[in-house]
Amino acid sequence: MNFYINNISYEIDNKDLTILQVCEQNEIVIPRFCYHEKLSIAGNCRMCLVELEKSPKPIASCALPINDNIKIFTDSVLVKKAREGILEFLLINHPLDCPICDWGGECDLQDQTQVFGGDRGRFYEEKRSVSDKNCGPLIKTYMTRCIHCTRCVRYFTEVAGMPVFGTTGRGSKMEISAYIDDVFNSEISGNLIDLCPVGALTSKPSAFSGRPWDFESFKTLDPFDGLGSTIQVDLHGREIARILPVINEFVNEEWITDKCRFSFDAYKVQRLIQPYIKKENKTVPVSWKTALQLIEQHIKISEISIGLFGPLVDLETLLSLKYFFCNLGKFNLIQYEKPLFFSNLDFRVSYFFDFRKIQKKKYETCLMIGLDLKKESPVLNARFRQYCLKNETILGSIGPNSLTNFDILKLGNNFNVILDIIAGKNYFSFYLLKSKKILVLVGLTLFESKEGFMYWNELLNYKSLIKNIFNIELDLFFVSPSLSIMNAIEVGIFSFENLNKFSFLKKKKFYYLLNTNDNISLTKFGLKNKEDSFIVYQGHHGNSIALSSNVILPTPTFLEKTGHFVTLQGYFEKASSYLTPLGFAQSDLEIFKVLSKRLNLVNFLKINFELLQNYNYLFRLNSNLPYLVISKNFYKINDINFYNKKFFVLNPHIFNYWMTDPITSNSMTMALTSKYLDSLHNFEK
Repeated sequence: MNFYINNISYEIDNKDLTILQVCEQNEIVIPRFCYHEKLSIAGNCRMCLVELEKSPKPIASCALPINDNIKIFTDSVLVKKAREGILEFLLINHPLDCPICDWGGECDLQDQTQVFGGDRGRFYEEKRSVSDKNCGPLIKTYMTRCIHCTRCVRYFTEVAGMPVFGTTGRGSKMEISAYIDDVFNSEISGNLIDLCPVGALTSKPSAFSGRPWDFESFKTLDPFDGLGSTIQVDLHGREIARILPVINEFVNEEWITDKCRFSFDAYKVQRLIQPYIKKENKTVPVSWKTALQLIEQHIKISEISIGLFGPLVDLETLLSLKYFFCNLGKFNLIQYEKPLFFSNLDFRVSYFFDFRKIQKKKYETCLMIGLDLKKESPVLNARFRQYCLKNETILGSIGPNSLTNFDILKLGNNFNVILDIIAGKNYFSFYLLKSKKILVLVGLTLFESKEGFMYWNELLNYKSLIKNIFNIELDLFFVSPSLSIMNAIEVGIFSFENLNKFSFLKKKKFYYLLNTNDNISLTKFGLKNKEDSFIVYQGHHGNSIALSSNVILPTPTFLEKTGHFVTLQGYFEKASSYLTPLGFAQSDLEIFKVLSKRLNLVNFLKINFELLQNYNYLFRLNSNLPYLVISKNFYKINDINFYNKKFFVLNPHIFNYWMTDPITSNSMTMALTSKYLDSLHNFEK
């Protein structure tokens, strides 16, 4: 296809592109306000007008497809005059409060007015004023600045899946408003701030914190869910001013969760900055030498060592914990802060949910089991929702009732529903049998009990059975809500057999807690009498479980140390340190290294760092490796009679999305958001 832009000939093969997209590919600047790559075309700002040969009027380049042999002019006198008139029209009612606007320096209206606008104003009448809207504790509105680009309307409808925004009124009475006066019940609503081309929607927690040229920026990853979105952290001195998304088409596109974006106020709240020990029922500060000496004494006299980790632990720390415990020479157990029964995750393809491979297939039917994707991975939920709408995928869900932005069929709250589906007694069986490709997504809830773990084994058996008998391609994936769980599966920490053998032995126990939440129940791990047990808490934020521990060891956050994470999609990501640790905090690796020296664990000191280097090199060597080799945890499980198991109810894994880890649990912004949203809209409460 040949065409002309400014009398220069161009050639392109793709006929589905618009004039605006073609100009972008050829580095020809076309200004715009309403157009966005991830949203549908609206064509209502008229800023992208270009001149078309033999056309009496300029046309909107974002809405017109490219055609053969057409001639387009982007810098003619007609186009320049049209852009100048559009900007003059948009600025008629704009308050022109750039000196106090948080969007100053990054505002599209500022930039385009400087390049394409006129040099004087001709408006001397009264400006229109619009009342601000209440969008909750996260988003601050200045609706008088709004230019009606409708990006926010399309984002909530198409990406977030909540059509709460729209336009009301006509002409000079037109406003962007919510149909119902309520706060946004969305985990990804903060992306509106990045989408808004003017300062109509800004961040409340980051208000008046500085200008963009004052910030020092660095990139890292979001550790608050299993997806591992790429983020940019802006620093004003040593203070975190804001957190923004970084475009990564393979992971998060250009969205991040509100929990990651707004929880930065917790990084200096209730931080642990020096070691503590419990003495006479009081927590007193001590030196590192005293704290480590006390730990050494109790490790030697304990009979069982139990290591528990929270949702923000990196790969190096988990490897160190594993080999530290293995070299102690005692019966030991390493588990997540909730007992998890993992097995038959021997091949990485079973627990890596690579969305790129999913997009290449057109699944007619999808079944979610014990998975609340909207809370457990909101950005992945938004991407998966758009995939299902595009391919007209029918969705069914077996699990707890919760708010969702899918058109989803609620099939029940217990796993026995799957028996009826397999036997053809449930109406969802009709959708499965007429499908050629089926996708089954399993949540962490299924692995929180022995029954769920047994059902997982049977699902794997039915996977091959359905393919052989019905000639139906069935893909089964585990969707993890936490990066630390993915890391632990990868290094082979979970052991179903150890958890069974552990039982509740009446022996002296030594507990080592790594960044666990305060809602952890040690009674599930055999704690009956604290006098017969010794508890060490190692983390960066204080909570009730840390206060009840015998020793507290301070560590840096993921922004203050370098660590690696294996994400939900199988990517090996690095989180680099750009902040110095507070107080006397030491990295987890150094703590385990010093403890190993004190305990004379020579094997640990030889294995630790060499293994980490080999592990990192393994991932850099071949990006396809995670799908070709066998994982490090391989267990033999006896056959289990699936039909004789009792009624098994699936409980929700996350009750309060906004406070799920030691960082967000200490965030005042997350606490206010939880008060506004979860208390009003959570069906489980």
